[in-house]
Amino acid sequence: MPILNKLFLRFAVVLVFLLCFSEFGFAQRNITVNVKDSPLNRVLNDVSQVSGIRFAFDDDLLSKIDVTFQLENVDLNHFLSIISEQYGLSYREIAGTYVFYIDDNKKIDVAIKQTRIAKAVQAESNVVDTIAVDVLRLPEIIIGGIVQNKFTEEKINMCKVFVGTGNYTITNEMGFFAHTLHARGKYRFRIKHVGYRPIDTLIHINKDTLVEFQLIPNRKIELMSSRLIPARFIVEFSEVPEMILYNPRNAIEVPGVEQNDIVNALTIIPGINYLKGIDAGLSIRGGAPSDNLVLIDGIPIIETSHLMGNLSVLNSKYIQQAYVSRGGFGAEYGGRTAGIVDLSGKTGNNINPEVDFSANMLHTNIYVGVPITEKSSLSAAFKKSFVDIWPQYLIDNFALESKSIEFDNVVQVDADVSHTEVNYSDANVKLDIRPSEQTELSFNFFDSFDKQYRNYSYPVEGNFYQHNQRESRTTGYSFNIKSQSPKGWLNTFTAGFNSMINNTVSENSKEQEWADRPVKSFIDSDKYRVRELRTVWHSELKQKYITHKFGGGYNYNDLDYKYEDHETKIVGAVTFNDSISGNESVQMLNTYYQAQMKPFNWFSFRVGARATYSPQSEIFNIQPRYGIEIIPFNHFKLHYSGGRYMQHMYLTYRIDSYRNVSPIWYIPRSNEQVLDANHQVVGAKVDYPNFNINIEAYLKQNQSKSYFWGEKDKQNGLDIVNYERIFGEDYNRGIDLFVQYRTGIFKHLLSYSLSESFERMRGINNDLYFPSFDHQLHRLRFTEIVSFSGWTASVNWHFATGLPYLEESSAQNKLNVSQFNDFIQMDIALEKQIDFQYFYADIGVTVLNVLDRKNVIAKKNIRIREEPDQISYRTRTYATLFSPLLYINLRYE
Repeated sequence: MPILNKLFLRFAVVLVFLLCFSEFGFAQRNITVNVKDSPLNRVLNDVSQVSGIRFAFDDDLLSKIDVTFQLENVDLNHFLSIISEQYGLSYREIAGTYVFYIDDNKKIDVAIKQTRIAKAVQAESNVVDTIAVDVLRLPEIIIGGIVQNKFTEEKINMCKVFVGTGNYTITNEMGFFAHTLHARGKYRFRIKHVGYRPIDTLIHINKDTLVEFQLIPNRKIELMSSRLIPARFIVEFSEVPEMILYNPRNAIEVPGVEQNDIVNALTIIPGINYLKGIDAGLSIRGGAPSDNLVLIDGIPIIETSHLMGNLSVLNSKYIQQAYVSRGGFGAEYGGRTAGIVDLSGKTGNNINPEVDFSANMLHTNIYVGVPITEKSSLSAAFKKSFVDIWPQYLIDNFALESKSIEFDNVVQVDADVSHTEVNYSDANVKLDIRPSEQTELSFNFFDSFDKQYRNYSYPVEGNFYQHNQRESRTTGYSFNIKSQSPKGWLNTFTAGFNSMINNTVSENSKEQEWADRPVKSFIDSDKYRVRELRTVWHSELKQKYITHKFGGGYNYNDLDYKYEDHETKIVGAVTFNDSISGNESVQMLNTYYQAQMKPFNWFSFRVGARATYSPQSEIFNIQPRYGIEIIPFNHFKLHYSGGRYMQHMYLTYRIDSYRNVSPIWYIPRSNEQVLDANHQVVGAKVDYPNFNINIEAYLKQNQSKSYFWGEKDKQNGLDIVNYERIFGEDYNRGIDLFVQYRTGIFKHLLSYSLSESFERMRGINNDLYFPSFDHQLHRLRFTEIVSFSGWTASVNWHFATGLPYLEESSAQNKLNVSQFNDFIQMDIALEKQIDFQYFYADIGVTVLNVLDRKNVIAKKNIRIREEPDQISYRTRTYATLFSPLLYINLRYE
C-alpha cells in the first residue's frame, strides 16, 4: 500500500506540473462582418456564435456604442485592431478568451456620445413614420420564441427575455416564450440567464412569427483582471419571486468536500442548511430533510447524503438547471411543507460528445454526453469512491466525524478510530428523444449506494468502544414527455418512482472479560424501506396578460420500518426492550389550478389552489396558494406569497428513555396527524448589474405533527420502553438576508439568517413550547472569491449558534434543554484553470476547517450494565476537523 500511495503522489505531481506549464493556443480564424448602426456588444456576440471565438467584455458599456462594419474575410487580429483603434478599447488573450477593457477613456466617451446624438437625430427624423405606424396598427402580433443551449439544444427554463423597452417575458420548461406586440417594426431582444453569455439583437417583426435564440454557456470561472469586466453572480433570484436560480457550474467556486456537490454550494443561500451526522439531510428554514421535495428529472430523491452528511448525492456535473424554493411556492408543487429543489439533468450534446472527468482523494466522478441521432442523445454521470483502498488516509487526514467521551459533563478523552470502511456511488442516466422542435421525451434512471463502517475506541479505564455502521440504497426511475404548441400551450407528463432501503446499527460497550465483570453491550438497530411514486400532468397556457397553470396527479407512499434497541443478557442471547415497527401506505389524488396575471409592467399577482383526496380516508382538502409582486421603481421589487401545504409522509422525532432524540419515518393513520403548514413570506430585492440584495421575512406554522415519546416500564421482570404517539405543532420564523457584490476580480457574498424554531408536544413540558433540535438563532456565512488569469481563490467563513439538545434529566412534565457551543468553521480553496486546444483542465486544493475547531453537532446518552453496577456516559460527535483535499478536473466539450 505505501508503494501505491507513492506512485499516486508522483503521478499527481507530474500531472499538475504538465497542466500548469504546458503551452497552448488557438488557430487563427477569418471573420466577415457587415452591419450598420448595430450595438458593439451584439456584433461581438454574433461573431462569437458564428466563429466560436470567445470574447469577454462589459455588456452594458458596449451596448451604448453603435458600430458600422463592412469587413470581408479579415483575420482576427485585424478585426480586433479596428475595434481597439476606433473605440478606445484594448484587449488581452487570457486562456483562449479575448477580453476587452478600457484603454482610452476620452475616445470611448466620444463614441458613446456620437451614438447618443445619432439616435436622437434618427428619432426626430422618424416622427412622421411613428405616427403612421400608430395609425396603421395591426390588431395583434404574437411573437413566440425558443431559448436553448447552442451546443446541446437543451431548452432553458425561467429565462428572462426583454422585448423592446421595459417589457419582458419568461420562458417555460420547453424554453418557450410568447409576447403580444401591437405594431410591426424593429424590436430589440435582450436575453440574459445565469451561466450563459447575454444576447442583444434587433429583429424586424411584421407578422406572427417564431424565433429561436441560442445562448452560449459561460465557462464556470471568469478569467478577469482588475481592469476587465467583473465576474458573474453565483446565485440569481428569478422573476418568479419564490424561486432561486443556481448555475451548477459555479459549485466549484465554493470550498467543500466535493467541488461538484451542488448542495454544498446551495448552503450559501440563507435559510438553507445541510445537517451533519448519520441523520443528515437538507434542511430549509427549520424543516426536516423529509419536508423538502427534491426532484431530478421528476424522480423524487428521498436520501440525499454520503459520508455522514459531508457529501450529497446530487452531482452538479449532471445538472443542467437548478431551481430552489425556500417556501411560499405555487400550486403546481405539492406533498411537502418546507421547500423545493427542482433539478433537470443534462440531455447530452446533439453535435459532439462531451466528457467531464474529475478525481479527488475520495472518489472519481465522470459525466459523458453523446449524440445518438440528430434527434436523440444520451447523458450519464457516475461517481464512485475509492478511498476504501487506502483507509489510513481517511483516518489520518480526513476527519469526517470525530468523537469524544464524557463523564459527569466533563470531557475525558478523544476517541481513536480503530477501523473505517467507506463505499459509496451515484449514477444518473438520461435518454433524451426529440421527435420535433415542440416535443421532447426522456427516460431517466438514478441509483445511489452508501456503506459506512467506523469503529471508535476510547482509551480510558475499561476501554469503551463504539461501532457505527450504515448501509443504504436508493433507486429511482422516471419518464417525462413535454409538448409545446406554436401558440404557447405547454403540456407535460411525468411519472417518477423511488425506493430507499436503509439499515443502521450502533453498538456501545466496554472491552472486558466476561469472567471478570460481565458487560452487557447496548445495541441500536434501525431498518426501514421507503417508496414513493409521483405522477404529474401539468398544463400551461399564456394568453395576453394571464398565464394559466393547471393539472393533476397521483401519489403513492409506502413505509416499512422497524426500530429496536436491546442489551446482551448472557453470551449468545439478547432481550429486546425497546422497539417500534409498522407498515403503512397512503394514496393521494390531486389537482390544481393557478392564474398568474400581469396587468401592468410594475404589478403582477397569482392566485390558485391545490385539492387533494385520499381514497383510504375519503377526506378532501383544499390548499389555497397566492402571491403578489410590485416594482415601485427600477431595480427594486417587493413580493408576498403564502398558502397552505400538506404532507402525508414525513420524518418525526423518537425520544427514548435516555432522552436521545432520533428521526423516524412516519405515515399517519388518520388525517389529524398529517402535517398541515401555513406559509407567509414577504420580501424585497434590489438588483443592479454589480450589486444584489435579497431580504425575506417568513413565518411557517405546522399543525398536527406526531411524535414518539418513550418511558421505561417493567414487564415480567424485564425493563421495556413503551412509546406513546403524541400530537403537537411547531413554528419557524425569521429573516434571511443575502448580499452579492462584484467588483473587478472579486465576488463578495454575505448570507445571514435570524431565525427561531420552536415545538410543542401536548402533554409534555406542561404544554409549553421548547426550542426545536434544529433551532439556530443566528447563522452567518461570508464567502470571498477572487479570479485572476486562470487562478481562483475562495474563502468561506461560517458561524452559527449552537444546536439545542435534551439533557438526560428531562422529565415528561419538564424538558431540560441545553445548547452546544457556537459553530465556527473556515474553509479555503485554490484552483488553477487551464485551457488547451481541445479540452479544459482544473487543478486545485481545498482545506476544510483550517482553524481545526471542534464543533459539536450531536451528543448521545448511553448506559452500560457492568454487573452489579450501571455505567452512564455520553459521547460527543464533532463536525469535520482540519482536512486537506486535492482534486483535478478534465473536460472535453
